[in-house]
Amino acid sequence: MARFTTQGIDRLEKTFADLSLLPDDIIERMLLAQADRIEPAQKRKMRVRWTGRYATGKTADSLTRTSPKRRKSGISLYLTFRGSHHGMRNGEIAFINEYGKTNQPARPAIREANEENADQAVEDAADVLDRWIQKHV
Repeated sequence: MARFTTQGIDRLEKTFADLSLLPDDIIERMLLAQADRIEPAQKRKMRVRWTGRYATGKTADSLTRTSPKRRKSGISLYLTFRGSHHGMRNGEIAFINEYGKTNQPARPAIREANEENADQAVEDAADVLDRWIQKHV
């Protein structure tokens, strides 16, 4: 008969419980630290990848972040495209550039920027948390 055992599950549960008690302002600072890393990385990558005859950089420039908002599911922050040009919303232009369309191949700048900067963004958030822990423990 198979046997399943675990070690450390109680500690893991306590860690999750402790994380749920973090002050909202710390969570917001962690999100902002990640956005400080990801937003400029996405803009840089868009300027490199989204080039061509009609490219002006306006779509990359239109990328903005929302302020952190408390929701039922937690605190969230979004990077979103504002405004329009060429008669289309910048979000639509970004989608077409990112995923392509008939006769236009995908140029996944946003995904690439996210992947290339994910580890550092997590470290940035962890640094915020570590500084808070050092002050309060």
